[in-house]
Amino acid sequence: MNIIDSQTHQVIRTFDGPRGIGKVAYSPDGRYLALGVRPVSIMDVKDGTLIRTIIGPYVDMSHLQPLQAQSIAFSPDSKTLAVIYWGVDKNIGIKDKDDKHQFMSAIVLYQVGTGEVVWNKPLVAIEGTLGRPMVNTPLIFSANGKSLVYGMGETDFAQEYPERKSSLVMLDAKTGMLQQSIDNIHMDMPTALAISHDGRFAATGTSTGVTDGIKNIKTNKSSTFVNKDPIRIWDIETGKLVK
Repeated sequence: MNIIDSQTHQVIRTFDGPRGIGKVAYSPDGRYLALGVRPVSIMDVKDGTLIRTIIGPYVDMSHLQPLQAQSIAFSPDSKTLAVIYWGVDKNIGIKDKDDKHQFMSAIVLYQVGTGEVVWNKPLVAIEGTLGRPMVNTPLIFSANGKSLVYGMGETDFAQEYPERKSSLVMLDAKTGMLQQSIDNIHMDMPTALAISHDGRFAATGTSTGVTDGIKNIKTNKSSTFVNKDPIRIWDIETGKLVK
């Protein structure tokens, strides 16, 4: 991965992740670059050296494991790093139909300086869903660093259900406790998220324009639907739709 000067378009530095590069985050103070797939490497931007490798509580490096970081985000003060994991884990999650695997999704907050876990929050399915919980949006800190915001939906089993559940979730960045959840924000899984600079509003998007086949397990009838949901803007404090 290359860092490029925005004015000269010249490569300033090249980073090779120790175990590959999947997700990337730049610390707000410009000192660190976090990158990785399963383990997350924190690199020194100035000299390109590896500061530390974070192996999360769900990562087992002894074998090839279908578990990966879905999103990585530094806090505004660059002191903590949040990572969303999704994949297979033998200790936590929802069993597949064949009862052979368990799927999990979790957010872990780390101290950048030490790599220690601040808190660890497994994500549970939205009430009434049939699928597995999945975060497919960026993980974003609020401007004041007090909240972690993400969009959550469901996958796999949910393909048999007419409308997949979706929520906009806000956690207390210090404790990982739920602050607020705005439910049914889209007819399908949210795939895009942005927060206004003043922290008052959140914009969400989904896979608009996609035609998908579904089977309603209640009626056993198959059909197709076209996702026509627009981008929506939400008031974070009240949870109400603005536009």
